[in-house]
Amino acid sequence: MIALRTGAMPETSPGTFEVSTLVIDNRGDDPIELDWVDFEGHLTRYSSLEPGTSLTQSTFVGHVWAVSQNGRRLGWFAAPAGRGKLVLP
Repeated sequence: MIALRTGAMPETSPGTFEVSTLVIDNRGDDPIELDWVDFEGHLTRYSSLEPGTSLTQSTFVGHVWAVSQNGRRLGWFAAPAGRGKLVLP
């Protein structure tokens, strides 16, 4: 299970090549925005998950993802080795 972090977010994603799979499950009442932090520190929107939906996203170990809701940052996480699941209430 992936836990959101609320402290300082890394400025960039590392240049790694080990594949990781994320499963993000939005169990809340509002849409969730998922942004990837690229190698130069820019946020790239990958998805907006409607309430009650889930997403399976391929990425690489250590890549940084930011999660927002209604324009407010909920937190961030780094992709784990293998497969990781993030459940948002």
